[in-house]
Amino acid sequence: VFAFGAKIMAKASTNINLTKAELTALAEVIKKHHLLAICDEIYSELTYDQEHFSLATLLPGQVILISGLSKSHAMTGYRLGYIAAPASLLPNVAKAHSFMVTCVDNIAQDAAIEALTKGLDDPKEFKAAYQRRRDFMVDNLTKLGFEMAVPQGAFYIFAKIPEKFGSGDFAFAKDVAKKARVGLIPGSVFGKGSAGYVRFSYAEADDKLTEVVKRLGEYVAQL
Repeated sequence: VFAFGAKIMAKASTNINLTKAELTALAEVIKKHHLLAICDEIYSELTYDQEHFSLATLLPGQVILISGLSKSHAMTGYRLGYIAAPASLLPNVAKAHSFMVTCVDNIAQDAAIEALTKGLDDPKEFKAAYQRRRDFMVDNLTKLGFEMAVPQGAFYIFAKIPEKFGSGDFAFAKDVAKKARVGLIPGSVFGKGSAGYVRFSYAEADDKLTEVVKRLGEYVAQL
């Protein structure tokens, strides 16, 4: 169980999808020990190079699946999600939910209905755009000396800072923000094992990502 946990965390930090074979093996462990798995599948529609495979298809009676429309339909501000779980668990989930959230507003509900009835194919357009932007950023960041695993989902790149800049990710991110005016997230905020890395987001328009690469290129060249 611990070996699987470490592998899952390592893959999650770099947006690498677990394969169907890995999830099948994990399902056997969960089933054997009578565990419940909570699966956050918010990025399930935004996976590249391989199709998303849900653990819930293997263990429908032992999986609590949580997701939403924030990523698939760019509805982050609507704060609307959903849960799929064994019917026996939902009454207690509803109890906890009622003390945390009063209700979903009408506008968000109407938008969700539109997304789930007439907009089911919309994520395909987002996915194609993100994959193109991913390839653009990976190619250019590699040329600038960054090392990274190629993301298989979502829209983030977790990159190792070039050695000539040292391993101080907070100092590096601060200096890049000040001199190149590019915002990065220091890897250390995700845990001690992530020191020396920074996270990029490519959920932006192509022209802005081109400008980011230009500014980073100038920054690296100057130093």
